[in-house]
Amino acid sequence: MIKFFKSFLTVALLAAFVVISTSCQLNPKDITSRCPFTLSDNAEWTFYPNDNFMGLVAIGSDLDEADQTYILVFEKKAMDEYAEQVLTKGSVSSNCYYGSLDYEDKEIKEKSGCIYAKLKCDNRIHVVSFCFSYFDEDIDEREIITIDSYANSGEGEKMELVFVHYDSSDPQQTDDIKKTQVYDLDKGKWDEIIETEIQPIEYSDDVRKELQVDPQQFACDYLERENNTEYMIVAGYDYLRPTYNIYQELDSPEEVRLKILISTTDQTPLKDAVDPDKFFKDSDIKLYVKSGDKYEDITPDTVWTEYEGDSWGWNNDDESNIEDHWYFVCFQGLGELEEGNYKLVIGDYEYDFKLTVQLTVVC
Repeated sequence: MIKFFKSFLTVALLAAFVVISTSCQLNPKDITSRCPFTLSDNAEWTFYPNDNFMGLVAIGSDLDEADQTYILVFEKKAMDEYAEQVLTKGSVSSNCYYGSLDYEDKEIKEKSGCIYAKLKCDNRIHVVSFCFSYFDEDIDEREIITIDSYANSGEGEKMELVFVHYDSSDPQQTDDIKKTQVYDLDKGKWDEIIETEIQPIEYSDDVRKELQVDPQQFACDYLERENNTEYMIVAGYDYLRPTYNIYQELDSPEEVRLKILISTTDQTPLKDAVDPDKFFKDSDIKLYVKSGDKYEDITPDTVWTEYEGDSWGWNNDDESNIEDHWYFVCFQGLGELEEGNYKLVIGDYEYDFKLTVQLTVVC
């Protein structure tokens, strides 16, 4: 038997064949036998009481070598005002690991007082939730229904239904409303509906912590650069996490990026002092971390540079020339760096810098 819900709702595996509440007029056999879609013998079903605002009574899953098929079943008489319209006339998508999916292969049929929604996608996709969305252009209103699962630490696994009503008309005719309802697997029942009014979003500056080059060190070294004809400064640090596509395949690996400045300060055009392109090509690049009183080489095998841009200055004759070259030195396979003291060496240049966790305002 293929494992139920390879991709969607691991919570459902624990809840297979939940006893239907006495208020539901359908039993599991009725739901599966009346299903208008053909499934394999390996199909698995999970059943729910119908006392939820969507009238959700079952979710089925079927899996073959290429695809995964989901059957969502809703009892019409148990649905709230907007539910049927959203489910039958709107679009449907899923949040997945590393992206989202719009279902092109979908069918919705009504039979024996139930609405059956069949959704099919590649079995490599890890589906997390289902989202039905309907927009009425005539009255500028949108309804969104989401079937989601989440893990409440210490409280076990739960499923959550979310309904949101947005009114974009001007002036607004109805309130923006959000209501949620949670299914408790341990208790085998739906919790009470929680309804709240959506408040307007208030935008404010976001203050967050991030690892970055010590700004005081950079400022001091930049001001003292006039003591050198040409010099190098590490001006910034960034860590790019690996990214994946919807099939959980690696799109781009992680990177450590150091922003560096190679410059001259005595009005000598930089091109006369150093050719950065040739310099990077002919020079070894090494990165060290300070451990105790010594520096340890942590340079990975994959290192490259990227040109970012130039800064221009003027000499005493009011002639412009390039004084600064900005580059990124990129490392792959190094992992995210930690707070501490580091040294970057490029050919004859070397620069000691410190990474510290700082508060940054993101507007």
